[in-house]
Amino acid sequence: MNIRRSIVGAVLAGASLVGVAGMTSVAHAADPLEGSASAATGDVTADQAAAAATSFKVKSWSDRKWVVSNVFATDGSGHNTRVGSFLPEDSYPAVGTELSFGNSMTVNVDGSSWGTHGISVLFHNRSNPKETLQLWFVRGFFTSHVDEKSPDSLLVHSSRDEVMLWDLDW
Repeated sequence: MNIRRSIVGAVLAGASLVGVAGMTSVAHAADPLEGSASAATGDVTADQAAAAATSFKVKSWSDRKWVVSNVFATDGSGHNTRVGSFLPEDSYPAVGTELSFGNSMTVNVDGSSWGTHGISVLFHNRSNPKETLQLWFVRGFFTSHVDEKSPDSLLVHSSRDEVMLWDLDW
């Protein structure tokens, strides 16, 4: 047990150092697994979308295959409450998208609102559908963050705009 904690601690310390050093180009080089769904409507250029949205990258170092079960908009504070429709610059993985070991996906949360806005993504484990993971991507006026509800055997490490999933039951 102590060996497992030492390994997890060393890996997390290394991951933190990589983030601190600004060496995230490898994480950003990976493409999303599948096309993402988008709530965008009308004529919006890519530059306008990038300025109005906050991008969150989710990277899996878990042996489990996480499948997107549901996606809904939230108010950013009541995570389990659905609040109307998505905002124009929101984009998120489509239901059925799979996130497996070494792959990543991106969630963009519209930042044009003066209030707090978020997107909740619910995943299930392909081999055990009762095992679920929920990530809330929140874009506020002053700050952005990620909250989670996960199984005890999964470590979810998040910074302001990046989430990493790690198995603890090696």
